[in-house]
Amino acid sequence: MKTTKKHFELFKTECDKWIKKLELSDWDISIDWVNLKEECNFRVGLCEGFGENCARICLDKEIPDEYLGDKSIIDLVKETAKHEVIHVLVKNLEITALSRFVEQREIALATESLVRKLEKTLI
Repeated sequence: MKTTKKHFELFKTECDKWIKKLELSDWDISIDWVNLKEECNFRVGLCEGFGENCARICLDKEIPDEYLGDKSIIDLVKETAKHEVIHVLVKNLEITALSRFVEQREIALATESLVRKLEKTLI
C-alpha cells in the first residue's frame, strides 16, 4: 500500500507529539517520507542516529500489505511514529553502550537519563 501526503502529515504530527511527550526537544530530528526499500531492509519506518542528539525518522512511501494485518493504515502510521521516536529516546544509551572505550559511569549516566524521562512520562 502506498502512503499518501496525508499519512505523512499524520506521521509528522504523531512524531512531534511523542517527541514532546518523551522530552526529546533537545534533539535535532528530521522527519522524512522516503522509499525505504531503496535505503535499507526496514519497511514502514526507520530511525537513524547521527551522533549525539541528532536523528532521522522516516515513514516508508510504500508499506507491504503484510505489515497492515488487521490494522488500519492510520493506526499503523501512528504506531510507527511512536515506535521510531522511542528509538530516539534510547539512541544515546545505544551509542554509549556501543562505544569502544566506554566507562561504566557513562552507561550509568545514559541509563539514568532514560529512566528519568520514562519516570516523567509513564503513568
